[in-house]
Amino acid sequence: ERARFVEKIDVVAKHSKDDSCLLTKDRNSGDILQFSLKIDFKLVKYTTSAIVLYLDGGPRNFQYLQSMSIVCIRSLPDRGYGEFLPNEFDNNGKNLPFLKLVGRTRKNYQGLAMCMLYKDGWYDSEKTLSRWTIKTFLEAIYTTSKKEKEDHISQLIVETVPSLDRYRPRIFSNVKEICAALSSHSLPKLKKKFQKNAEGLQINEFIEVLFKQLYESFPKIRDETEASYTVAMLQEMFY
Repeated sequence: ERARFVEKIDVVAKHSKDDSCLLTKDRNSGDILQFSLKIDFKLVKYTTSAIVLYLDGGPRNFQYLQSMSIVCIRSLPDRGYGEFLPNEFDNNGKNLPFLKLVGRTRKNYQGLAMCMLYKDGWYDSEKTLSRWTIKTFLEAIYTTSKKEKEDHISQLIVETVPSLDRYRPRIFSNVKEICAALSSHSLPKLKKKFQKNAEGLQINEFIEVLFKQLYESFPKIRDETEASYTVAMLQEMFY
């Protein structure tokens, strides 16, 4: 099981199936090409966890592009959340952006992961109104394979979105990989641990010994999420 893209919006398919997103070309004159993506978050399908803004095209298109910018504004100001958002209008009554992102590009880019909007919780206890936040990337993609591009972007998403944590690649994804990590080089070091108790170790004690031995070779398993997942895999060996 893995996180996957469910829909792509571009200059051909300009709106999402749930009618929450609409892409339009606002300007194409001189040296400026401008698009607008309008999103009604109340219409976004509940199974959607993130919306990614990605610029594709390869060197064929990036050779003509020197820079890019993203400006995010509220089309319909919401007074309910005004306490932690910037002022909605300037002195001339113009709608102000609450995010502006500017970056340079290179002609050898195959693509550019610009930013992502994702669900980060709920505004109500009934979980009917999602709370959305934004993460900027500006990460260049150099691979030409469509699948490798999607895998790269998927990894960025999974590493960021809390609700997709279960799809993160693990150091040990199954029991077989743990057994392989406890190689013939590591097993002799465990001998003294078992000699301390003539009656042997309880299962929880055995798991603790194995975990500490794995930690010596793979210190990243001390991460809270990795640790709990690794312990679960060790427990699976006995149940």
